[in-house]
Amino acid sequence: MATKQSVAELTSTVTQNTTSIQEVRDELNSLKSTVSDVNSKLNTILDLLGNQSQHQSDPKDTPDPSGESQSDPVHSFNNLRHIINSMSPNNHSKFSHTPKVDFPRFNGSNPRGWALKYERYFAFHKFPDEERVDMAAIHFDSQDNYVGSFNKLAQTTTVEDYFDKWEHYKGFMVANNPTLPESFYTLSFISGLKEEIRAAVQMFKSETATEAFVLARLQQASLLHHSKPPKTFSRPFVPTPLSVSHPPSTVRKDKWLCYNCDEFYRQGHRCKTQQLFMLILDDEIEDSTLVSPTDSTVSSPTTSDSNIEISLHALTGHVVHDTIRILGHLKSHPILVLVDTGSTHSFIDSNIVKKLHIHTSPTGYMVVTVDNEDIITSHGLYQNLQWEMQGHRFSNDLRVLPLGGYYMVLGDDWLQQLGDVTFNFSQLRISFLHQGRHITLQGSSSKPSLNLIDEPTTLPPPRNMDHKIPLKPNSTPTSQRPYKCPYIHKFVVEQLVQEILSTGLIQKRYSPFASPILLVKKKYGTWRFCVDYRKLNELTVKDKFPIPLIDELLDELKGEVIFSKIDLRSGYFQIRVFGPDIHKKTFRTHHGHYEFKVMPFGLTDAHDTFQALMNEVFQPFLRKFVLVFFDDILIYRKSMEDHVLHLQQVFSVLRQHSLYAKLSKCVFAQPQIDYLGHLISAEGVAANPEKIAAMTNWPLPSNLKQLRGFLGLTGYYRRFIRGYGTISKPLTDILKKDVFSGLIST
Repeated sequence: MATKQSVAELTSTVTQNTTSIQEVRDELNSLKSTVSDVNSKLNTILDLLGNQSQHQSDPKDTPDPSGESQSDPVHSFNNLRHIINSMSPNNHSKFSHTPKVDFPRFNGSNPRGWALKYERYFAFHKFPDEERVDMAAIHFDSQDNYVGSFNKLAQTTTVEDYFDKWEHYKGFMVANNPTLPESFYTLSFISGLKEEIRAAVQMFKSETATEAFVLARLQQASLLHHSKPPKTFSRPFVPTPLSVSHPPSTVRKDKWLCYNCDEFYRQGHRCKTQQLFMLILDDEIEDSTLVSPTDSTVSSPTTSDSNIEISLHALTGHVVHDTIRILGHLKSHPILVLVDTGSTHSFIDSNIVKKLHIHTSPTGYMVVTVDNEDIITSHGLYQNLQWEMQGHRFSNDLRVLPLGGYYMVLGDDWLQQLGDVTFNFSQLRISFLHQGRHITLQGSSSKPSLNLIDEPTTLPPPRNMDHKIPLKPNSTPTSQRPYKCPYIHKFVVEQLVQEILSTGLIQKRYSPFASPILLVKKKYGTWRFCVDYRKLNELTVKDKFPIPLIDELLDELKGEVIFSKIDLRSGYFQIRVFGPDIHKKTFRTHHGHYEFKVMPFGLTDAHDTFQALMNEVFQPFLRKFVLVFFDDILIYRKSMEDHVLHLQQVFSVLRQHSLYAKLSKCVFAQPQIDYLGHLISAEGVAANPEKIAAMTNWPLPSNLKQLRGFLGLTGYYRRFIRGYGTISKPLTDILKKDVFSGLIST
């Protein structure tokens, strides 16, 4: 019975594998036929070789009846080659086929896994040991598009992960682009940070990427702290007393190791490496609940440990009701001191620190919060700085900070040292007890004196002539994509934008208006960017303010002897834009939108606004002893005494309206002066010799642009050339359509 069952199972197995058995049978038959075919071909080869050797021994060929040689060597070798080629099988059996395995490539990640793969590959293919290194080396993948990966890198997770990836690609950039400066990599790292982190890091102007990385981690920790929801306690929180005379009760205590370093701890121990620690609390706890009243003199935090804040008017120089300004002296230098109850600490302007060569103690970056929620940094401290106010000497610790309108700001930390202080804001007086005597300091009601030749540190004041941008009815906002810019120029754009952003002339903005920018190379190889406002200008209603004619201005100078010229510094930037129109001037770069708070170049009617402001400011003096053509101010008179008086009046007007001049372009009390391309003297007005040389040496124009430039330059001095219109008429006719191209073709 069991034998029948086994036979049935065997029959079933054979039936199920009939196809496989037939395939094996076919393969065996194919192999038999192949072997027999190979044997016959080998015999043929041997016969051919024997005939060839016989032919070599007997060079005379015996012709056959047909007249052909019986042992043609060429014919024999062709037969031999044909037989050998036919011996290679047309198809391979599936039982003898070796699967194709590619050598594993290495892309820089998972080196151990790659090593296991190539070891198996070498063993599988029995690769020679002496050739394995070369084989592995040619399968290293290089970072071909490292530039694109570096430029597109952006933070998506934590600052630490982003910094690791950035350092990886920076290695390729440094190796292949050794001439790129460190500032390029620093700005590249900052531009890839998240928006909420990048805004805070950019204000510090980090010189290296490491500094920016540290600041980014601090900002990340601050954001994580503020994002935590406040905790609630079911019972009052009573902390355990902390003894500062013994090491912390941790594992380090048993080994007598310092809590901050690994050195042996003893009384009076000081760490060799100073460290800065930041304590973040989830809740604000009153100081009185932390320590007992008896320990308040030792444990209560001082103002230097609390948040550092400064009022906005202390930075901008504006006068408000709860501030008193006092004149003083610092190292015999006159200064204006602001007593400000809205600032928690005292500060000194960074510019006067550099000017007077005051040595400050370097500190880490200390975050200073402005009352408008902006954040700036202070990175220097002068301990026990002494200064004088109205005959009384004072001293205090001052932090270095760029101040816009004052040299020194005295905050709450200075006022707390004075004890009882009485303020009289109506009479601008402050009274307190100083060195055992009751003194009163009288504040100043006058505005801080403006140095006309300094770089402006604040925005220009609002005026009635602020630039407005009226749009045509039913106009839609114009928005253009930024022009294509090479990646190396993107670094230049970011640097220029950052410089202007630090001055406060522009600010970040998201607006339906967007104009592209262009990079223009200056005379000495540096760059400046210009905003292309042509689309916006097409939508703007044009102004019709009369611009003075230069010929009419020069006619006013007949008989004058002494001349002075004042050139305003970045003239357009000294005029604000009307508040509701600021968003219309938004320009777009590859990394964001920005808008000008001041009047930029390239706007239509900008020259009209500037000339209107100059006419309003100098209205009492125009055509009497002052001529104004945009930002060029000319003062003229016959006597030196009157000329000095007029200069004082002009300076007073400029100071009153907060207008700054550029000293390098100013000329004072000269008998001859260059003004608007003309030489002006007591003898009259003459053309500038340099311009005459440029006209006489002008190369032959080869296109319409060069011809227009030549006619424009010569036409400016047409008053000095008799019959200029008749002389230039042939050249003017060439400007007509298709005339110039016809002359070139002939």
